[in-house]
Amino acid sequence: TTHQKQVSSAAAFFPRRARQVGTTANRQAAMSSSLFGCFSEGEVMEFLRRIEYKTASIPSPTYETLALVMAQFTLTVPFEQLDVAFGRRISVEPKKIFEKIVRKRRGGFCFENNVLLFEMLRSLGFAAGKHVGRVVLGGSAQGSTHLVIRVEIDSVFYLVDGGFGGSSLRRPLRLDFMGRPQLCYPDVYRLVPDGNEFVGEGGIRLQAFDANKWQETGDEVWLDQWASNLSDPVFDVDVDQKAFVFKLPSVDR
Repeated sequence: TTHQKQVSSAAAFFPRRARQVGTTANRQAAMSSSLFGCFSEGEVMEFLRRIEYKTASIPSPTYETLALVMAQFTLTVPFEQLDVAFGRRISVEPKKIFEKIVRKRRGGFCFENNVLLFEMLRSLGFAAGKHVGRVVLGGSAQGSTHLVIRVEIDSVFYLVDGGFGGSSLRRPLRLDFMGRPQLCYPDVYRLVPDGNEFVGEGGIRLQAFDANKWQETGDEVWLDQWASNLSDPVFDVDVDQKAFVFKLPSVDR
């Protein structure tokens, strides 16, 4: 099939040996020291029902759990900016995001979706860290107005992003597969070193395989999505300040 040809073609980028990102000290510094998020067991079960994760109890923090949470999150929680369009103030406080997305069954923009996902993953027992990203669609760098998540399972680091619209990741990407295509059906992504182009030394970029270009010309083209420096941890105040651009000067409605 066409999709199989895309994957076969992209497989030529696989190197013999995976490349690590940054140093062990930097990776550890960027991870949260706490494994427990701010949500209760009851709230975690509410979240799992919201994303249609079928379970009778809270699942263990395994790779399989992470992959299924990501898949269900991207299928059920939309990326939306309706509050921005209506001039409503946006909160990145986890409990308020929970009320909006879980109980009111809304969606959110990148900070809302990924703050909720980050806190839920920690509440499920995952070791996770959050990091500011810089959107670089079309090779044009924007401000640091994105948020991504890194999760560690059995000494392996994974990238998680449930808040990038149609390019939200449907499965975890391994950070030690630098430069190697990774399938997030129906799309193919890869992580590459940023090379000081957008976020400085030690940064990485997410790239998407251009299937349309491949179908038209047979060329393998990778499109930049965002860049982030995972050696730099981000704190709640940073998230609130980065999200401030979306808080329009109007009264609550």
